[in-house]
Amino acid sequence: MQRMTDLIALGMPGEIGGLDPRKASLTSIAKNAQSLLSDAELLFDHGRYARAAALAVLAVEEVGKFFLLQRNTAEAEQAMRDHMQKQRIVAVSVGMEAAFDAYERALHSLGLEWKPIEDVTTLQMKNGSTAKVGGTISPKD
Repeated sequence: MQRMTDLIALGMPGEIGGLDPRKASLTSIAKNAQSLLSDAELLFDHGRYARAAALAVLAVEEVGKFFLLQRNTAEAEQAMRDHMQKQRIVAVSVGMEAAFDAYERALHSLGLEWKPIEDVTTLQMKNGSTAKVGGTISPKD
């Protein structure tokens, strides 16, 4: 089973330097989310499942608040008061990460791998539009 603290790997730093009030808020939110997740895991490990789940939901909302505050828009400020919006942003991020992992596993099963490239390539599409491509698929070495 994947540990809940893996949510931190979605881009929440342990520390954000500087005296900027926004950065200070981001730091506070990140530390609170990490603390809530740590407490949830402790409760879970000791069989206190309902309380662990409650703290985990609060932690997910803190992660959502972190992502929303990074946007720094009036819409984000309002969304931070919406429980479903905070949970939705985390669910989408986790879902995208899981989809990319499945994509990499599928390529691997075909003997292929995805490799990031340094420069983003612009492809000309048949309909005249362009698409940015940031990786390549090639046979495994």
